[in-house]
Amino acid sequence: MSEPEPISIRGAFAGKHVLLTGASGFLGKVWLAMMLERAPEIGRVYVLLRSKALVSAQGRFEKIVNTSPVFCRLHERHGSSLGRYLASKVEVIEGELSAPSLGLGGELAGRLRRELDLVVHCAGLVDFDPDLRKALASNVEATMHVADFVEQSDHAGLLHVSTSYVAGRRYGAIEERVLPEYAPLPAARAPEFITM
Repeated sequence: MSEPEPISIRGAFAGKHVLLTGASGFLGKVWLAMMLERAPEIGRVYVLLRSKALVSAQGRFEKIVNTSPVFCRLHERHGSSLGRYLASKVEVIEGELSAPSLGLGGELAGRLRRELDLVVHCAGLVDFDPDLRKALASNVEATMHVADFVEQSDHAGLLHVSTSYVAGRRYGAIEERVLPEYAPLPAARAPEFITM
């Protein structure tokens, strides 16, 4: 049996069109910054944000890029041309996950349904004690709208990223130990698939 081909993230995303939700959150920011830095061959990333207060989706995106430390390496690499690079790779879309068709107009929704290869959905409410109605709207209904949108797409796939936590019966600090030289697969069988 021959060795499996290594999986290349750069190769997998080359030329692909991806819609990202949750770009204002921790995981979304990290995903976006890493893809723009490490997989510049990506075709286009559509960042779905809603306007907030009096700030447009585009304004929120610009603030995220200019104030979040995760984008520092992109600032260092591109300097004053970062805006041009981002314009070539990112399109900010104003939408609403709690609305059918993600709150997008018919023409834009249709274009995305035709063009998208993947939707990375990592938006959600992560408060530990939220209002139940807000939690359901953000974490359940919004995810259902995203899944419906992907299902109506020509060929897009869905990657749903969700945070979770476990509430047990123990209180206080709970030690975590690293087991030296432990791997889920024996060393002889553990493939090294991911290359950048």
